[in-house]
Amino acid sequence: MKARLSTLFGVLVLLSTAAGAATIRVDLNGQGDYTAIQEGIDAASAGDTVLVAAGTYTGPQNRDIDFGGRDLTLLAESGRDVTIIDCESADRAFVFDTGESRYAVVQGFTIRNGTGQNGGAVWMRGASPQFLECSFENNSAGFGGAFYIGLESAPFIEFCTFTGNYAVDYGGAIYTYSSQPGIYYCEFLSNTAGISGGAISCKTWTIARILYNYFTGNYAHDGGCIYVGTLFADFEEAEQTQILFNEFVENSAVRGGALFLQSFSWVGCSWSTFLRNSATQGGAVFCRTDAEGDFTLQNCTIVYNSAETGGGICSSGSSSSSEFLITQCVIAYSTTGSSLQRIDYSPVTADLSLAYGNQGGDMMFGTDRLLYEDPMFCDVASDDYNLCEESPCRSVNNEWGFLMGSFRQTCECDTPVEETSWGSIKAMFR
Repeated sequence: MKARLSTLFGVLVLLSTAAGAATIRVDLNGQGDYTAIQEGIDAASAGDTVLVAAGTYTGPQNRDIDFGGRDLTLLAESGRDVTIIDCESADRAFVFDTGESRYAVVQGFTIRNGTGQNGGAVWMRGASPQFLECSFENNSAGFGGAFYIGLESAPFIEFCTFTGNYAVDYGGAIYTYSSQPGIYYCEFLSNTAGISGGAISCKTWTIARILYNYFTGNYAHDGGCIYVGTLFADFEEAEQTQILFNEFVENSAVRGGALFLQSFSWVGCSWSTFLRNSATQGGAVFCRTDAEGDFTLQNCTIVYNSAETGGGICSSGSSSSSEFLITQCVIAYSTTGSSLQRIDYSPVTADLSLAYGNQGGDMMFGTDRLLYEDPMFCDVASDDYNLCEESPCRSVNNEWGFLMGSFRQTCECDTPVEETSWGSIKAMFR
């Protein structure tokens, strides 16, 4: 995933530009129109581009930056490796709270050492800007170490990297509340939250789209990577939070090494891989089913995770108003704990799934369409979890015609040799 992300950087931002739109250049060395970022923005109009030269921007005019409601583009001329906003632990970098739309763009910066009560690098409320190709490093806050995404905001965060951000409570990198963020093609590396969502915490009335991201080294008490506690009282008026095509590798928590799914939420996680995550309960996923909720894991590959209770998945709570479906998944090789553990007769159903080689046992709870045999991965020693052509996880090799797991590609594998005796071999030629 990391290699694929690097090839996607440099995406073009296509904006509708008004006639006569201007480009204003900021250069801290005095070779532009202004020497500070806020000065350049204050001189710009909607549709303009504020182009920022390489350098490390510090001081009051280069933090707490405010677009003032104007949809303009703030663009790093030479990219994030050499264009840095260093908040020096004095304030956050950006505030968006005057209705900016997705035509307000921040692209190509490294933003580091920001701090605030909420949103160490970015605070927004009622705004929906785009952040593209940015790095967020060592920012901290109470809620949202890098981002606080508040009421009625719908930002796009794409091709960004989050490293070493910290929240005292929720969302080591990103905290969302009553918002609709899209988080795509990002990397989350070693972010931490004291309570929930080491990388991302989705709280009350949030509907998130979290797609094609890579998570490693993140930690929180609940949900090493992602915590979803959206608390919808009426699912008929809600939309599902979608967690699709992500990779969760070597994250940790007390509950839910990668994911924590809370009651009163509606969540779908599909086509994702969980590798070597760890927790006390739910090495990869922990799900609360003690009140109303609707949760689905589909086409996920869950391998080499560990927990005392539920090396792969742990589900807790006995509410008849909760539904937790695990379908077309592979849960294999948990180093500690079973494939699936339910507590208090949790209403979890496994269907069209395979469990194999889990240290604490392979038993799943659900339908009779379950397999307990070798998934036949291509090369686990190299973390290649594509499927051998003979794998029972392939739709052509099982009686129900469904693919199990998150990998579609196949490889040729050696066919196991059947053990036999020399005497039986000689008998074949008599």
